[in-house]
Amino acid sequence: MSLILSPSKAVDFYKPNGARDELFELVALYRAEERKFSDEYYKVLSYYSLANYPSNNFTFRKVLYYEGIRGNAILPLLRECLASSKSLSALGHEHIKGALAKAAKVREIVDSKETVAKKIEALTKHIRIDDLKSLQADLERHGINKQRIEAMEHQDEEEAELEEIQVKQMSAVELMTIIGAKGLSADHVIIIGFDNVNMNWVTRNAFFVAKTRARKSLHLITALKAGGAAGTHAFLDRLPDAPLEFSRYTKGDRTKKSCGGRAGFLRYLANLAAQGRGH
Repeated sequence: MSLILSPSKAVDFYKPNGARDELFELVALYRAEERKFSDEYYKVLSYYSLANYPSNNFTFRKVLYYEGIRGNAILPLLRECLASSKSLSALGHEHIKGALAKAAKVREIVDSKETVAKKIEALTKHIRIDDLKSLQADLERHGINKQRIEAMEHQDEEEAELEEIQVKQMSAVELMTIIGAKGLSADHVIIIGFDNVNMNWVTRNAFFVAKTRARKSLHLITALKAGGAAGTHAFLDRLPDAPLEFSRYTKGDRTKKSCGGRAGFLRYLANLAAQGRGH
């Protein structure tokens, strides 16, 4: 997912050239749908996933949670895993063995040729299911199989947390203020309005929080004349050269070219400002 962060909630500094409405329309295309599946579906999915990938500690912890093993009860297990460099599935505790056995039964039931109703009836003999109707509706819409869990469950811990916690609450692309990004993270972060006018009210700490939301890439966008902007914000001077790439984008022919470093980028902006142009 991606975050587009703005110093202004209304993004008014883009309004004169019509880009504001285009930006909102673009983000609207990626609005998140309501959660597609019930808690019961994800519970069955977790047991099924554990049966296929028993060494996935993140999935195992979810199953142990469903089994009532949580809080202080799980800490000794995690310590043992760290001390022995083993996965939870390799521990010899009875509740570990019980969870694995139950997961195997769930997989056997889900993979059977029985009707959805029969499968749910069999599942209730092994795991607690409170909302039978929702589970039946979900399984009829989208059955559980190995391809399904590979898409939703078989990830490293960070990606799995994103799937379970953030993606269901956020859209693929979110437009929000810099302050509103606190506590969030995304693969790609784009900070717009990064200029000497619109960023003036943003504190150094708020900017630091915004730029550290990115896991893979961070883009700082400066558009001259946006609200009277004449150049980049001074925060740019606080960023090290090593990981940065400086580019210029021309809207007319939709080309992006390297500026050859910070000095070349600043010369380019100064030249544009002198010519009364905005990019």
